[in-house]
Amino acid sequence: CQGPSVADVVFLLDVSINGSQENFDYLKEFLEESVSALDIKENCMRIGLVAYSNETKVINSLSRGVNKSEVLQYIQNLSPQAGNAYTGAAIRKIGKEVFLAQNGSRKNQGVPQIAVLVTHRPSEDNVTMAAVNLRRQGVAIFTMGIEAASDSQLEKIASHPAEQYISKLKTFSDLAAHNQTFLKKLRKQITHTVSVLSERTESLKSGCVDTEEADIYLLIDGSGSIRATDFQEMKTFLSEVVRMFNIAPQKVRVGAVQYADSWDLEFEINKYSNKHDLGKAIENIRQMGGNTNTGAALNFTLGLLQKAKQQRGNRVPCHLVVLTNGMSKDSISEPANRLRNELIHVHAIGVKEANRTQLQEIAGKEKRVYYVHDFDALKNIRNQVVQEICAEE
Repeated sequence: CQGPSVADVVFLLDVSINGSQENFDYLKEFLEESVSALDIKENCMRIGLVAYSNETKVINSLSRGVNKSEVLQYIQNLSPQAGNAYTGAAIRKIGKEVFLAQNGSRKNQGVPQIAVLVTHRPSEDNVTMAAVNLRRQGVAIFTMGIEAASDSQLEKIASHPAEQYISKLKTFSDLAAHNQTFLKKLRKQITHTVSVLSERTESLKSGCVDTEEADIYLLIDGSGSIRATDFQEMKTFLSEVVRMFNIAPQKVRVGAVQYADSWDLEFEINKYSNKHDLGKAIENIRQMGGNTNTGAALNFTLGLLQKAKQQRGNRVPCHLVVLTNGMSKDSISEPANRLRNELIHVHAIGVKEANRTQLQEIAGKEKRVYYVHDFDALKNIRNQVVQEICAEE
């Protein structure tokens, strides 16, 4: 294959481009140019095409999208459909019917799975859960919004980080100029998926072995607004973060507190002395439910961190990793200041409804603030968080 071109790519096209054949032609030209530039073969790039408005129609599956001239013919034959945009239903359909091994997906062989949504107006149905499920299936989603597409919906659909996966264009005539940028992003995604992830994890592991000593407390939001599957995703993320460290009584120690209306000490910092037991303890945390009182929980955890510092003679770096999905109901400024005065490095990770100003206030430094649109994107910031902790020695 030429260059980074082993991937399964599905274009999901909103085809009711009302009244303007000219706009539809711009869309077809964009697709033709993109496809012409790609190395489409059975073992290289496979292309799927799906068109939708009120209904969703699979024009060609990944197993059929292995011959460039045939794919170009399918694009030529596309025609506009009247109707509204049911983008949520369309995303669900490609997850259930297109990205499947029996229909030509090579996900099980480790081939990158990529969806490219092109739409020009808001969706009539909810897009959030459909997109979360598709991303959880391991599909990276690019969104291209033209004209009146909804920015907030594009953000809910696209993979993380937004600037890499979302393109916004004023008119269909802008598609031609956007072609090279799009192809660059696509190739970057393929390279990244195949090689970078494995390398980066390896280099991080060795990098953080140098973090000889640290004390880390995890402060976990267990409030009722978090779905059970999302709470599980939070625990998996935290387990993966701590697994990067050398866990031992004289090396890196980890404790955990869960909070909602009040707080609960899940385990103290000196309880577990190896990765295996620590991972199991995080897995066993049960969600408590209730409101989000982050301020009180920060105060409580501060006491635990002070105690941890004394145990090691105040000579070991202390970190607090806060993971929350909502706005705190109580004040956080005073406890946040006290943590800073104690020289504790606070890392604030916000998901969904978390308030960026509050995250900033909790962490004190922009570089220790992280925000993702949904829980399945947490894995994308794992290495960043670990690197930040390692860098603070």
